[in-house]
Amino acid sequence: MTPEQIRSLQPGSLQNVPPEVLRSYATPDNLSKLSPDQQAAVKNALGEQPEGPAKGESEKTPEQPSHTAPCLPGERCDYGLAVPSGPRRFGFDLFINPPSTFAPSSFIPVPVDYVIGPGDTIAVQLFGNQNSHFELPVQRDGSIQFPNLGPIPVAGLTFDDMRKTILDRIAKQMIGTEASITLGTLRSIQVFVVGDVKRPGAYTISSLSRMLNALFVSGGIADTGSFRHIELKRHGISAAELDLYDLLLKGDSSKDAELQPGDVIFVPPVGRSVTVTGSVLRPAIYELKGSERLSDVLAYAGGVTPEAYLRLTKVERIGPNDRHIVLDADPEKPGGNLALQNGDSITVTAVINRLDQLVSVKGYANRQQSFQWKPDLHISDVVSSPAALQPLADLNFALLVRSGGEDRRITVVKFRPDDVFTHRYGPEDLLLQPGDELRFFGYDIDRAKQLADVVKLLSTQARAEVTSPLISVRGAVQEPGVYPLVQNMSLQDAIDAAISVNKDAWLQAALVVRRDFRTDNIYVYEVSLEPGERDLHDFRMAPGDSLRVFGAADDRKAILEDVIRELKRQATPDQPAKIFTVGGEVKFPGDYPLVEGATVTKAIRLAGGFAEPAYPYNYEVTRQAVEPNGKFSIRTYAIDLSANDRSQPLSQLPLAPEVSRHVVEDDGKFRIQSVGSGSAQPVASAASLPSADMFALQARDTVVVRRQPNYEVTETVTLMGEVKFPGTYRARHGERLSDIVRRAGGFTDLADPGAAVFTREELRQEEELRFREIQEDVQREATRLTLVKTNAGSSGTVDNGQLSLLTSLSDKLATVHGLGRMVIDLPKITQGDPDADVQVRTGDVLRVPRVRQDVTIMGEVNYPTAHRFKPGTTAKEYIDQSGGFTQSADTGRVYVIRANGAVTASAVGWLSSSNIKPGDTIVVPVDLQPIQPLPLFTSLAGIVGNLAIAAASLKVVGGF
Repeated sequence: MTPEQIRSLQPGSLQNVPPEVLRSYATPDNLSKLSPDQQAAVKNALGEQPEGPAKGESEKTPEQPSHTAPCLPGERCDYGLAVPSGPRRFGFDLFINPPSTFAPSSFIPVPVDYVIGPGDTIAVQLFGNQNSHFELPVQRDGSIQFPNLGPIPVAGLTFDDMRKTILDRIAKQMIGTEASITLGTLRSIQVFVVGDVKRPGAYTISSLSRMLNALFVSGGIADTGSFRHIELKRHGISAAELDLYDLLLKGDSSKDAELQPGDVIFVPPVGRSVTVTGSVLRPAIYELKGSERLSDVLAYAGGVTPEAYLRLTKVERIGPNDRHIVLDADPEKPGGNLALQNGDSITVTAVINRLDQLVSVKGYANRQQSFQWKPDLHISDVVSSPAALQPLADLNFALLVRSGGEDRRITVVKFRPDDVFTHRYGPEDLLLQPGDELRFFGYDIDRAKQLADVVKLLSTQARAEVTSPLISVRGAVQEPGVYPLVQNMSLQDAIDAAISVNKDAWLQAALVVRRDFRTDNIYVYEVSLEPGERDLHDFRMAPGDSLRVFGAADDRKAILEDVIRELKRQATPDQPAKIFTVGGEVKFPGDYPLVEGATVTKAIRLAGGFAEPAYPYNYEVTRQAVEPNGKFSIRTYAIDLSANDRSQPLSQLPLAPEVSRHVVEDDGKFRIQSVGSGSAQPVASAASLPSADMFALQARDTVVVRRQPNYEVTETVTLMGEVKFPGTYRARHGERLSDIVRRAGGFTDLADPGAAVFTREELRQEEELRFREIQEDVQREATRLTLVKTNAGSSGTVDNGQLSLLTSLSDKLATVHGLGRMVIDLPKITQGDPDADVQVRTGDVLRVPRVRQDVTIMGEVNYPTAHRFKPGTTAKEYIDQSGGFTQSADTGRVYVIRANGAVTASAVGWLSSSNIKPGDTIVVPVDLQPIQPLPLFTSLAGIVGNLAIAAASLKVVGGF
């Protein structure tokens, strides 16, 4: 049959096709041309178990990759079985990917010892006197019906004997005719596969099948089945035994016996097993067959890998009393090749993953690689010139990371590549040891990240050593971070690790925070970073130190916050927090840690130095102390180094330890006697008196730097409008407004000095504060009335008009801003009246408008607007021109805001007065009678007035 014929048949009609015809067709090539359903139908007709997903599982989609390799541990395989994680049984992979058909190939030669039986087809080709071809099936009685020759019994004969028998008959009965005899379609046989297999049962397979073919039909050996004792039983007697390890380990299939009808293949449970892990080629679970030893099982595992360390092979075993024991084994030594027991677990350890006898180069080098270590090997022998480094390499800082000794402790040594290149075999060209690692750095890479692995190792090492072989650099440096503590590390080395300080760094005073790991207390040292200072090379960094570098213009609070917190934490009643305060005329007043040997001079340096108005000869130190009797006391020390004004003799000051004593002579001159000097030496001048360096500070001291006497702070005043030279003027302390106007050249011809507006920033801020307070009062009152109304319901006594008025006032107050206007009489000021003049302050603004020609009407009128000034017009007439009063107007409290800001209240007959001037503002307030019962009546009266005045003032100010 052809594939086209098979495809044309219905799946159910395949049962009518003779099995031998289907079997001759069911080759892998032909089956591959059919659909999966047609392949399954062919196999069902032949009595074979079809491939595909197990019951309850969906068929694999084309998108799912086909497993052509064994499943990984824990991976879901095509055939629906999950392979457990950990070591697997050796041989398990053999049955993972079964062939597409379990029948042997139809094109292999038939062996001469093949036994003929019913169902086989014998193909006979006659030539000579007679040319014919016959396909002769073996009948149930074991004979073939040969035309012209009659029946010939062949069942039970081997293939070779059958050929001889038929050829003899042809030679005797068909003279002159020769024949070629072979086998055509072979018969199917039924065998039983039982025991620990995945799908036990009866299977119909090809008569050429062997034991392995039957095992594949059954899905392979189950997890509990034996790979080494597979038994073939024929007529109840053991006919053969198959050990799959012969096939898997040696490629020997000689024990794979041919099957006959009715044969039984029995797979017993797995026998004794051991587990092999570690440095072997095939870690797995191996089944024992006899009395294998350790070397035999290692041979099963393919031998050990090159990194295996056989002398440390371990065998874990369940020993007496059901306890796990561990045995040392070495198959290469006498007595070390242990006899194995069921359940043993063998671990072959590997050599330590460590390279010896080499040095390596990492970081900013052109070739990051390892070099063979040799005796007398120096850095320059490995990296000989700057050409070996990448561009922008740091030639001032590199590290040698060394892990030496039996405990492999890490130490770090700093060296200067520039010195190595220029002075080969000099002091910086260090002698290398095996395992050394050279680290080079560049300016364009984050240095802390480059050292992260070394820092991590040193941090881990610190757990065992208590102290941390690390330092940190923070603040105004180019690469802040955590760095290894190199041997004999100086302050300059720490700065080099962070590349350098920033250009704006404060070099006069930096801090080193040091922790005592035994007491967990911290101590702070002040150091100088000025070039040429001794601290850079003499101060040695210690494990865990933290270098804090300040910026010249940066506040110190953020960088000292954790230090201040730690000092407060370690304070006790007997040991106050080691903190002092610097205030007054310094650049960064605040709290600072009490450094070792702290003096007033050090305190001022820490605070950024003197501010501009500082008087460097006058300090005050306030000291809080606990007296011996337990009472708390406060003492004040005045340090006045001016020429003739010393508020407190220097003899009463506590001195630093390096000063033994001082003397004040009768002539009033200071003389200082230092340690070791024989006599007191007079001080030449107040500026040279080193009292600030001598005064030793204590915890909780407060240092205040005084302002220079008569220090003048220039004020900034702005003149706007109709002055000859408007602009911003710098005024001396105490200078008056008349002086500023005079400096501005006076007024222009269009100026109206009587309507000038003078505003002050301090007054504006006070008005803003008052407006916000009143607004909060109004909001609280509105909220209270709302709650009263809600609780009282419809029967409440709260007037909706009152509530609406309060809400409206609150909204208006939110939009009103303070002006800060001060009413002045500018004409009198310019005429030299000292009582009218004012001293200017920073932020003052004088606005001189042009001559006004309008009168403004505001408040409760029907049409608030401005009118042209007409001499002799009364206030009532201006109000009438704006539509008259509204119903809520308070006609008895009308007032006028003059152009200069003065307010004129109403009086009897005032509305009929014609005393209205250009630039005036007539304000008609709201009638407050409806809300008199409110507790805030007095405040609200002022609110409405303030709103009107503020609005009028803003109108005036913005009018030019």
